[in-house]
Amino acid sequence: MPATSKKPRRVKDGVPLRVPLTAAQRAALANHPEPSAKSLAALPPLDMDKAMTFGRGPEALGAGFEYLRAKRGRPKKGESAPGSKPRSVRFGDAEWAALKQCAKRRHTTVHALLRNAVARELAEESAPSEPARAPTPRRKRKAG
Repeated sequence: MPATSKKPRRVKDGVPLRVPLTAAQRAALANHPEPSAKSLAALPPLDMDKAMTFGRGPEALGAGFEYLRAKRGRPKKGESAPGSKPRSVRFGDAEWAALKQCAKRRHTTVHALLRNAVARELAEESAPSEPARAPTPRRKRKAG
């Protein structure tokens, strides 16, 4: 690499190089203003029933990241996703087009739209607002 290169060196003899702060940078760090009242008002209120604490320090930070990793994303190689089995739903072309348009309007996916619709239907089914109706018996088809 030529001596006139603008690229800074990152490591010298295995020890990372420190870049000293300028006087303006040190002053900016020392006089860091508190958040404004407007920005604090924009924050949602904290629900202490759902709040979780992991403590302080690097171990707590690692525990928080591990919690997030356990909650989201693909399962690790060799593991299966718990509680989910693929199923198929058959609709006509017109219904699929309508579902795609509805999902696009709501800025979501067709899969998420179908999951929300099914969850809403199950919630209404489990709500004890109406007395349960007996299912209507199906007629058997005549043979022949």
